[in-house]
Amino acid sequence: MLTWILILVLAGLFGSIPVSLLIARANHVDLRQVGSGNVGATNVYRALGPAWAVLAFLGDALKGALPVLLAIFLFDRGPNADWWVAGAGLLAVLGHLFPPWLKFRGGKGVATSFGVMLALSPWAALLAFALWAALAVTLKISSVASLVAALSLPGFVYFLDPSPAVRWLALIMTVLIFVSHHENLRRLLRGEEKPIRRNPPPAAL
Repeated sequence: MLTWILILVLAGLFGSIPVSLLIARANHVDLRQVGSGNVGATNVYRALGPAWAVLAFLGDALKGALPVLLAIFLFDRGPNADWWVAGAGLLAVLGHLFPPWLKFRGGKGVATSFGVMLALSPWAALLAFALWAALAVTLKISSVASLVAALSLPGFVYFLDPSPAVRWLALIMTVLIFVSHHENLRRLLRGEEKPIRRNPPPAAL
């Protein structure tokens, strides 16, 4: 039990690493002063372009995948192992959403949730990612792509993964993604949500 608790704590701490913020800072940009001010991969795209945004997305995805893979490797068997592993994934996402080092104001949780699901239910994760990519390319509105992909995830998991723990985790992560996009939802309802565009970066740090 103590080992599991330690893994959950480590998953939360690992998830809280502000990858996008660190990438932007390495490029002398304060991500919180650019575009939406969000410390996620979409805002890295606005500030630094697609190459850095892909790196930020991969980094955030790894924050979700690695704690889950570690938990699976160490404790794949035993009572309630599926629930503990899913808990590690959930803590990684929560760490990303509410990092203590940034006054609990993190990213939107999309890339980290993708990483978690890629480790737990790869086909469901890849289907949701394909849907996200198709919508992002055609609509060029990141929030719509993210919300639709998140909404599809529990359905994909339900048909592709028999684990109740993974199914519940997919549902919880979808709720968290919708909560983290509450401002985007308001703008969408008002017809004010803007497409993804690169912004000129502010003065260097």
